[in-house]
Amino acid sequence: MLDKILLTISIALYAIAVPYLEINDTHVFNPDWVAHARLHEVWQLITNSSLGAIALWLTWMSVDGKGKASVIALVVTGGFLAAYALQGLYGGSMVHPCRVYTADQWCIRMVRKRLYQASMSA
Repeated sequence: MLDKILLTISIALYAIAVPYLEINDTHVFNPDWVAHARLHEVWQLITNSSLGAIALWLTWMSVDGKGKASVIALVVTGGFLAAYALQGLYGGSMVHPCRVYTADQWCIRMVRKRLYQASMSA
């Protein structure tokens, strides 16, 4: 059971948390991004969330699905890590040019902001 819970948490990170953090003015609604880049961003979010839904189904509903779900999670997360490792080749960056925050600092700020917003609306 613990293995299913840990796998579910890892799936939730890319299928739920990442879209939650990226559907805002720094990514999907960023006016500085060309429309084509925003299309690719939304495509990536929908694809990863769809793969996450499949992985969750495999984890909880299929008798032998945990291994397949783990491979899906590895591919999605590995794809991000590969893009990060190769960012020098295509001019990518984890630092938003209009912010003074590193990506890690920004993510922490966004999580705090979203938690604050959720607590205020409750």
